[in-house]
Amino acid sequence: MKRQLLIIRQINWFAFIIQMCVLLLLVLTIDALWGALIYLFIFPTLRLTFIRKHKKGIKLVRNGNADDAIACFQASYDFFSKYRILNNYICPLLSASKTTYKEMALLNTAYCYIMKKDGKKAKEIYEYVLSIYPNSMIAKNAMNTIDVFSNIGSGTDTGVGKAAISEQEPFNGKVVLKEYNPDWPAIYEREAERIRNVLGSSVLQMHHVGSTAVPGMCAKPIIDILLVVSDSSEESLYVNDLEAAGYILRIREPDWFEHRLFKGPDNDINLHIFSDKASEIERMIVFRDWLRNHDDDRYLYEMFKRELSQRVWQQVQDYADAKTTVIQEILDRALKG
Repeated sequence: MKRQLLIIRQINWFAFIIQMCVLLLLVLTIDALWGALIYLFIFPTLRLTFIRKHKKGIKLVRNGNADDAIACFQASYDFFSKYRILNNYICPLLSASKTTYKEMALLNTAYCYIMKKDGKKAKEIYEYVLSIYPNSMIAKNAMNTIDVFSNIGSGTDTGVGKAAISEQEPFNGKVVLKEYNPDWPAIYEREAERIRNVLGSSVLQMHHVGSTAVPGMCAKPIIDILLVVSDSSEESLYVNDLEAAGYILRIREPDWFEHRLFKGPDNDINLHIFSDKASEIERMIVFRDWLRNHDDDRYLYEMFKRELSQRVWQQVQDYADAKTTVIQEILDRALKG
């Protein structure tokens, strides 16, 4: 949705340029006073009707207010149904996915109904989108995923336990998602440099992964770092050095690619350590790169996360486990692509 706001700003500037040209034309051909009056009272109304409503709708979605957001997106849809040139030609030029804003308004409305746990109404809207825009990948993928929402529990233990080093306190709350922060890559770089200084040649690969590595994606403000060593089961290669530098070993999973997870000494990070050649390495990188380059699946994944963030979870890991199905669906497309 942050990308939608970016496009809104681009449309705003485009409309402003058009207005200035029309104003100049009016001043030269009619009268300076009448030209100024037309400029001041007519064109801003056209611009602000859409911009204010759509921006307000996105803000309401972020705050979990689905009902009021639906009304805003409906106003946005009505606006672009009326001004078809702007919808059919200008918006696709500004959108990397070539999506019109009429389509975006409908997709956002469907997502609001998912927030309201009205999957039937959401499906109807997705079907309507596909009847108008048969090639809408967002609608197609959402149709395949929408049933997953209704099958997710309300935050009880999913049964996919983690091998925590110490007993974890119950979370019993909602996961807080933050809008994309352009400082996240810089935080990763600083942390990566510190880890390289600590471990030296033991570091075979290091990558910024997870949602904080995807520009425009909302995320928990925790930097996920993928560290590859020769053999993660050989803890003497890295554990003592990392702990001496202030890192804390939180999870040990011998049965899952010998995965280890550390928390950082100051920055809020998840340091995932795997052995070289572990298949999970490729999966994490492919998933990140696919979301970076495919607006449709990035939108779908963000929609899914925002819905889950409205629920109360016994443990944060339960929230992570609940995303497994949609992650696998997106990953299947990424690996085939």
